[in-house]
Amino acid sequence: MLAGCGSSSPPTAEEIGGAEDARPTGVDTLASVEVPTPQGWQPIAERQVDGCGSLTNDRGGFDDAHVGGYSCALVRRTLYIRADEVKTSREDAAAYAAVAEISLAFADMAQQQDVPGLQPSERVPLVFGHVTYNGTRVSIEARIGRGQDVDIDILPLWHRNETVVSDGEKLVTQLKQQGRVADDVLQVTVTVPYFEVFREAA
Repeated sequence: MLAGCGSSSPPTAEEIGGAEDARPTGVDTLASVEVPTPQGWQPIAERQVDGCGSLTNDRGGFDDAHVGGYSCALVRRTLYIRADEVKTSREDAAAYAAVAEISLAFADMAQQQDVPGLQPSERVPLVFGHVTYNGTRVSIEARIGRGQDVDIDILPLWHRNETVVSDGEKLVTQLKQQGRVADDVLQVTVTVPYFEVFREAA
């Protein structure tokens, strides 16, 4: 029988303690990642989430999956609209310009680190990539999304043991308060993984 199989394998005390010890560094790293507001846009909402969980290695059935470890991440998602109040969309030239501007803001850092940086999509206004802050590989994504979907997939995918350590107000709630939940928005997500442990199969 494999140690740590199925849903009966919660994080160990050592894993939980390691995550707690690493959290302050994660907080500092996230605070140091400054994404510039694109020209002609303005921020209207933001949510920050701190969560942990476990990935699994499928071993013939999801219920028998082997828990492969424990990891934690801090996520900051910021929403923007056009400053001229014109509604945006995936066909909006201003949206393409905005994500390109965000990509360019990290180009020098990516070149210094010899990494691809934030790569644009050719089909929709979207950029995604990684740069390193304080020794941590940070992911940054900017894209146009529907207001009603802005809280979806805010945390990394974890199959087991998902725990939300802290959370801000949901973005949909903030948009509803502004009467914008039906609008498309520019969505910028910064993800800082600050703890990760892999388990070996016994």
